[in-house]
Amino acid sequence: MLLAWSSTRLKVCCLTGVQLRAAAGDQVAAAEDLLYLVTRAPMLRDLGSMQSVRLGVLAGNLTLSMDEVDMHAHTLSSDGVARSLPNRAPLPEHASTEALLVHDFHVRGRSVLRRAS
Repeated sequence: MLLAWSSTRLKVCCLTGVQLRAAAGDQVAAAEDLLYLVTRAPMLRDLGSMQSVRLGVLAGNLTLSMDEVDMHAHTLSSDGVARSLPNRAPLPEHASTEALLVHDFHVRGRSVLRRAS
């Protein structure tokens, strides 16, 4: 899947090894694995079929979780329009999504941006 980022600071924190390790602490392996799996999956349905990745919806955001790590994102349509989800019911309608707009990345319920600062 393609990832767009809601902020440059979030992108740098998640994609720079040193910063991700500092922010994720003992959950760095799960954070790295989640990022790896999300970027290697062709579509959202592929992530939904993985036992190690849990899909959910929280406050309009799609959540992709592994262990104590959660990625919060909106799905992006093929024309780049971000779509929030009111609940889990429309997830099957988004199965062919190929891109996400990442809003936050949490480790043990806390944003990596707060941990990295």
